Amino acid sequence: MKDFRWFGSGELPKYPALGSLDSALMSAWLRNKPSGLQRVAYNVTVGKGRPADSKSIGYLQEDWKFVTSLRIDAFCEYTNKYEIIELKPDAGANSIGQILCYNILMKEEFIPYKPIYMKIVTDSMHPDVLKCCKLLNILVDILPPLSYSG
Repeated sequence: MKDFRWFGSGELPKYPALGSLDSALMSAWLRNKPSGLQRVAYNVTVGKGRPADSKSIGYLQEDWKFVTSLRIDAFCEYTNKYEIIELKPDAGANSIGQILCYNILMKEEFIPYKPIYMKIVTDSMHPDVLKCCKLLNILVDILPPLSYSG
């Protein structure tokens, strides 16, 4: 079973490992109070990371795998589901690839007792990318334009 560091469903003064743009999106999204959201884990590692140089000593090899692991921005638990959240200002096609990878890897490491959905949270998305998201069953929340300060 995968371990998560869970936080409540409210805004945080600082989000673990999120930059200022992603943090602004997360706060704006949380202010909308997603229905049924219970808790959130941030910066969730998935996958095995890249192998370290074979000359590295043991603990450095393990650290390297951790540092190079892919990371989910937010993993949300609701009363009846989970959501993998990719925070992406002006989301492009690359956000689709990222969230599809995270979904595959998460399902290899975590046996959920509720369904897992994918969601991109953004302030802007090209119409063709939005069309692709719909066809791939990726949920999209497009927030009003934000003013970023970092």
